[in-house]
Amino acid sequence: MGKRKRREQRPFNPRALQKFAVPELYPRVGSGSPVYRYTVVVPFEQLRPTKKPKATLQDLEELEQLLIRDFAGLATPPSCPGYGLRDPGQPHDKPEMNYNAYYVVYAAPIRESDHYFRALQIELQEALAEGVILIERQEVYLV
Repeated sequence: MGKRKRREQRPFNPRALQKFAVPELYPRVGSGSPVYRYTVVVPFEQLRPTKKPKATLQDLEELEQLLIRDFAGLATPPSCPGYGLRDPGQPHDKPEMNYNAYYVVYAAPIRESDHYFRALQIELQEALAEGVILIERQEVYLV
């Protein structure tokens, strides 16, 4: 099998999420109702095998503003490194070590939330030319 051509990075485009941002995404905070907690992992610097930038400060700021607008808030745990394969389509590539930003968002437990975060994952993967952007979903209850 031939080697796939690497895509070029481009700026994050928050407008790609407009059609997925519906008012029903807002969670019911403090009602004892279930919510989805999404954690979005965004690499902003590759440390190994070669040092190079990933998401820019502008990309990260636009992502923060987008999530605040669409979900009425977010949490940003401390950034930290991560190590692993970045593209399951390239299993013979060497693992990368990246420094990652984390964003935690609470959303209504509806399928539109999953659609939103799938679209966000695709946009970030395309913008950052990454094989995988990790987004985790947990079902939780807020009291």
